[in-house]
Amino acid sequence: MKKRPPRQTIWDKLNPKVTVISTVLAAISTALGIFLSLKGCGQGDLEAENLRAQLSSYEPVLETAYLDITGDIYSLTRSPDSVKVNSDHFFLDYKILNNELTSGSDAGLFVFNDSDLITHTVYLMIENKGKAAANDIEIAVNKCTINMSISISEDPAAGELDYAALIESAAGRQTPASIKLPINLQPGNGYLVPILVSARPPVYNGPAPNWHVISKSVVLPKTIRFKSSISGKAVSSPVRKMRSPVRLAEGVEIRG
Repeated sequence: MKKRPPRQTIWDKLNPKVTVISTVLAAISTALGIFLSLKGCGQGDLEAENLRAQLSSYEPVLETAYLDITGDIYSLTRSPDSVKVNSDHFFLDYKILNNELTSGSDAGLFVFNDSDLITHTVYLMIENKGKAAANDIEIAVNKCTINMSISISEDPAAGELDYAALIESAAGRQTPASIKLPINLQPGNGYLVPILVSARPPVYNGPAPNWHVISKSVVLPKTIRFKSSISGKAVSSPVRKMRSPVRLAEGVEIRG
């Protein structure tokens, strides 16, 4: 008879989160001490420069990547291997921005007749790798209206593709817009923004398949802005470009 694994207690589930919170509070306390010491220093003081350098190591650091998930994030959690999936895929704990791509309606997708194609959802993943919260996060995007599905050949022999440029060149209308995240991002946490839905073969041999963009609306991130909860400093940086897919786990790929 197969032995069942021991059931997790409430403390087992909370312990990792308590550890993270304790680490964050310790970092904030240290940074606050540096900040108060800095206030007592004169302008151009060598000690002030050293304190500023120490304080910068406690700032929030946002990193971005693109997750390409077979189906969508919800289909991963409904998988028969959901226990294994939850332990392997850290991003399942991240909140997801609700937009037209998360409505579950096919009205926003172009119909494709090839039964061999499987839908994928691509998310911009934003993670805070720093030691303080990132506040007032805003993403400048190019919102593209697509008049018909876009086919992109992902042939490795063609070299690295500029996916954003290819999508923009085929778009019917492009509108600059901004997306404000509804939460401040704590250290070690992340957030997912759906940007497009695509379709392609599940497994293939031989020539690389076409990657079909089938959502009628595509959001292409350009710049991410936020404020440091430690120093109040405003930070703005370009969002990395989408790249060729690399397998991360079953049903999940990273696109840059």
